[in-house]
Amino acid sequence: MRWPAGVVEQWTETTLETRKVWFTTLDGIADHMDKLIADGEWSPTVEKLPNYAAPPAQGIPRR
Repeated sequence: MRWPAGVVEQWTETTLETRKVWFTTLDGIADHMDKLIADGEWSPTVEKLPNYAAPPAQGIPRR
């Protein structure tokens, strides 16, 4: 099923006018996040995982 002509465009325009939103490409999101990191405004959460000598599944008993 396709949306009737103009429905998506109208929704996008209304949303941009009435809400605090931002539409962009994935590249635009990546560029924005890189700028936030470079400006010191945001830093991603980094979880350190343990290093295993073998894949973890080999050392975990199966139920």
